[in-house]
Amino acid sequence: MGISSKEISWLIVAGAALAVHILLFSYVGKNPDIMLMPVDSAEYLQAAQNLRNHKTLYTGDLSVAIEPHLFSRRPPLYPLFIAGVQLVWNSKTPIIVAQICLTFFNAALILHFFRKMGIDPRATLILTVSYLFFPSQLIYTYTIMAEILLQTLLLLAAASVFHYFLTKRIRFLLFYNIFICCALLTKPILLYFWLPNALFHLILFLQNRQRQVILLLPLILVGTLFINSYRNERQTGYYHYSSIKNYNLLHCNTYLFLMEMEGRKKADQFVNSILQEVKQREFKEANQTIERRCLSVIKDNWKRYTLFQLRGSLFFFFDPGRFELFHFLNRPQPESSFARLSDTGMKGFLQYFLTIPPPILVALSIIMTANCILFTLVIISVFYPSPFVRTKLFLLFLVAFFIVMTGPFGASRFRLAVIPLLLVHVSTFFIKRRELTGYNQSRTNDLI
Repeated sequence: MGISSKEISWLIVAGAALAVHILLFSYVGKNPDIMLMPVDSAEYLQAAQNLRNHKTLYTGDLSVAIEPHLFSRRPPLYPLFIAGVQLVWNSKTPIIVAQICLTFFNAALILHFFRKMGIDPRATLILTVSYLFFPSQLIYTYTIMAEILLQTLLLLAAASVFHYFLTKRIRFLLFYNIFICCALLTKPILLYFWLPNALFHLILFLQNRQRQVILLLPLILVGTLFINSYRNERQTGYYHYSSIKNYNLLHCNTYLFLMEMEGRKKADQFVNSILQEVKQREFKEANQTIERRCLSVIKDNWKRYTLFQLRGSLFFFFDPGRFELFHFLNRPQPESSFARLSDTGMKGFLQYFLTIPPPILVALSIIMTANCILFTLVIISVFYPSPFVRTKLFLLFLVAFFIVMTGPFGASRFRLAVIPLLLVHVSTFFIKRRELTGYNQSRTNDLI
């Protein structure tokens, strides 16, 4: 028997993906600094080292003065992931190899979705290629950051919910809650997901009142949140999940908002005044002061902040990823878009792009075009009829939560975690109609 054209297409894709990763692996091997994003990567590696040697999640150097916020700076799972793979070989290389494996595993899981849903083979090929060769996906696969692990966990959580809708078996809901807990232990962006998660389970219970256990499953996430926050309280005297929350509240949300509203000088003055105010205070009191001052600014200008947040939602979809691309190409980091707009206005912002080297500008333009196409398909798919309505709604529910929680700083790295979910959502636009008519609805509850 000969090889079909479909099999040839997949062999070409697999060969191209393998070739690209061999080239990137060689490139990163010759430029190892590319693996390290400023601040974040060093903290993850330090936390992993402290876990191995001192059984603590501290993200700083234990030989110098202790800083309380470094005990809770990073959740434990990614440092544990690093420490685990480095048991085989104490180097950065096995971390990258593990993340390459996760990327290919995620591609297989996306394909599993497509085949279960009966997606058109050509669309399946195009969407899978889009995932495998998306620049942010390639860059973060070779960067010591938690994004790829978080992406895997969210995709496993979504797959578990999908299979629950197909089978009504409670074990898939249990798997979903476990994966969501692991995602929370990877990145604190899911800090407030316990509430929408509880509402999601309440809706499922109302649809199936005989399964009271459904109401207990959200407690797994609540318990995870409580245990980690209590552990942080024991170490710092302040009950909180992650110290990076208030860091982002001050230096991202409030600072960027004030920069847009009153200019960079006023924003700098505000941040410096708070830092000076809390300098000599205890960790708990300092964090409470930061929260109170920042939330006061946001509440006093809530209408304008809402618009600011909505603009961040657009950045979430359209940001081409200048920072990671410049970093990966070993070029000096570009200035923040917010800072450029604040200092020079729209005219200066547009003039800045003319200073970008043409090859990089072309690459950014192509990525932006791909982002626009994806956004358009997402919007169309929202209103397009599908037999997998509940799965689509869940995917949108999870993506919407990420958009809200990333706030005004909707950079491409935050979108990376949910790119597979968006691709699965979009894929429902390409379901083969002839297969749906004969679909086994007796065992597919999502079609009802």
